[in-house]
Amino acid sequence: MTVAVDGTFGLYLGWVAVATCANVAAALASDDITLSTVPSALVVVLVAAAGVGMSWAFGGRWAVAAAIAWGLGWLAYGRVAEEPDSTTVAVVATVVAVVVVLAAVALHRRSPAASSGPLSGTSAAGTR
Repeated sequence: MTVAVDGTFGLYLGWVAVATCANVAAALASDDITLSTVPSALVVVLVAAAGVGMSWAFGGRWAVAAAIAWGLGWLAYGRVAEEPDSTTVAVVATVVAVVVVLAAVALHRRSPAASSGPLSGTSAAGTR
């Protein structure tokens, strides 16, 4: 049960973090507002901050980190293979994806949230 809840919620949470930024960028683009490379890269860094923060808060949940890394990986691919092309944003997205995964590795099961909390399937007392 815990794997199903953690996996489903984690994938959703991680994907929403990336999709929110992508949707804001798409909304701006539909209004003919384009961000230059630096603000675009800063938005990707904000996703990294959110991913590292979620790793800290939820004890390095694999599903959250995997979903964020997956979304950022596709963002990086899109910036080198499609329009608008931006090698800088692609590199930043790739680095950020690695940082989020490394944060999850470093914080997995080292945080109290990993053994009890909203995503662990156990209460603070350690019971299911």
